[in-house]
Amino acid sequence: MENGISGSLKSEIVRLKNVTAGDFAVLIKQARIMHFANSEAMLKALQAECAMKEGAKGTMGFV
Repeated sequence: MENGISGSLKSEIVRLKNVTAGDFAVLIKQARIMHFANSEAMLKALQAECAMKEGAKGTMGFV
């Protein structure tokens, strides 16, 4: 375990697509309001942020 991050957790983070610094900023804001129970809970929140971006693909503008 390096820096408190397990190998499996690290590999899950590496697999995420479209991760940006803004995603981590959102996690920090969320952690101020509701503390994450553990690193897996934080990973799930990060995955949810990435999933929202995936669903937002498509046309922009008025339809």
